[in-house]
Amino acid sequence: MKILITLLLLIFYKNVFIKGDNLCIPEILTVSEINPYNPDSPIEITGTFCTKNITTISFSVGEGEGIKPLQCENININDNQDSISCSLLDALEPTTTVPSINFNQFYNVSIQYLGITNNEINTITFPSYLYVNGSCPKDCANHGKCDVSNTCRCNKEYASFNCAYKVKNESLLPLPTGTNFNQFKFTTSNDIFNIKISHILAMQSPPPQSSSVQNNFQQVDISNSYITFETSTVTGLSFISSNISSWLNGLYYNVDYFDRSSTSSSFSFRNYHGSYMPESSTSSFITISPTINPNLINNNNSKNNGSFQIIFELTNLNNNMDSVKWEISESRNSILINDQKSHSLLLFSLADIYSFNDGINPGHSHLKILDSNEVDSVDPSNLINYSSNSMYLSITIKQSLINQTSLGTYTIKLMINAYDTPGIELQGWEIALIVFASVALFSFIVFVIVLIVRARLAKRRSKSLRLKNLDINSGQDKTLVDDSSENTTLL
Repeated sequence: MKILITLLLLIFYKNVFIKGDNLCIPEILTVSEINPYNPDSPIEITGTFCTKNITTISFSVGEGEGIKPLQCENININDNQDSISCSLLDALEPTTTVPSINFNQFYNVSIQYLGITNNEINTITFPSYLYVNGSCPKDCANHGKCDVSNTCRCNKEYASFNCAYKVKNESLLPLPTGTNFNQFKFTTSNDIFNIKISHILAMQSPPPQSSSVQNNFQQVDISNSYITFETSTVTGLSFISSNISSWLNGLYYNVDYFDRSSTSSSFSFRNYHGSYMPESSTSSFITISPTINPNLINNNNSKNNGSFQIIFELTNLNNNMDSVKWEISESRNSILINDQKSHSLLLFSLADIYSFNDGINPGHSHLKILDSNEVDSVDPSNLINYSSNSMYLSITIKQSLINQTSLGTYTIKLMINAYDTPGIELQGWEIALIVFASVALFSFIVFVIVLIVRARLAKRRSKSLRLKNLDINSGQDKTLVDDSSENTTLL
């Protein structure tokens, strides 16, 4: 009987270990992000490991035939057996440009260990996600450093996705405030920007003979007729809509306002599954969760060939949008809105990693400004309740990357930051040069004026002298005439 019980326990606890007096099941809970620019930096894996008999830690990067295993070296496990650190220094070559491995894909972390009960190699895996596939934009303009996920960590008083803009009074800007159930406003020193989630579009792939998307989408404008719940406080706003359309079953929208001006550092990152979004002293963190039926989006009875777009309407309540310029990052997950007239900035930072039914997807979302001049962009004038005084920004999610044909909920994250810029700022030598040039120009103008005045005075004196000479000559002629008359009379 004892032998039978022992055999049953050995079979049942094949992958279960004894930790102290308790049964222990090994598992991986978290894996820290990898920075390919510093492969010597430790990677931390947390979980329950139950034993120090770990033989191999392997990172499988890639998909299909492109999978490449990377062995993690210098393995260390703590005394509590709940944290492991290791390094990819031998697997990755240090680089300052493009990493040798493309991390822009799913990866699995596999830990192999020598089992106690069976003396065999056992494996536990953890599917996670990394987004590192390029270098930081423009080397962060020498005003920041390249950090994990190719995100520029800007120095103090600099901002944007490439740290190219100097900002001021960051801690003095007020918190955003709600203006309606689906919109809020940022206030800078000279502008009031109103930001509104306005539409959701279901995009279908255009026919092969056409490259235009203008007639291949369905749209829903976000109105309060679909609202089942809404709230707005000093810390944010949110609403829930349901039964919006046949393909858009529901929508959850939440905005949190953050004021970090009282903290020791006004700059930080918001991390969403390895996608980093900069967070300034005054910001809004947005969660958008639409529930979509993909069967009602796809055309030609073909599955997974479309996409959908979440549209935001941006309006400047103090000025029109004529002086507003924009630029987009190479990765298309950041857009900077720059009002050059009033020196205000809005930075939209998208977590290009999104989830579907709580699972991370291999595709990436991206940002775009709707432009009627682009064939692959929806003409904003076709939107319901379109305003020519507004700018329209979209988040695009590719349906083709979702291996689902049933109802499902997406979760997308967006961060928005507002800044003031000081306008044109000059270096000390530039100011000195301008002062010198101004003084030289002023001196030249004075010199020219003196020359002109002298020339005119000389001309006047010359004219006066000629007139005087004429008067003298005229007087002499008169005397001669009088003498001649007297002589004639004597005769």
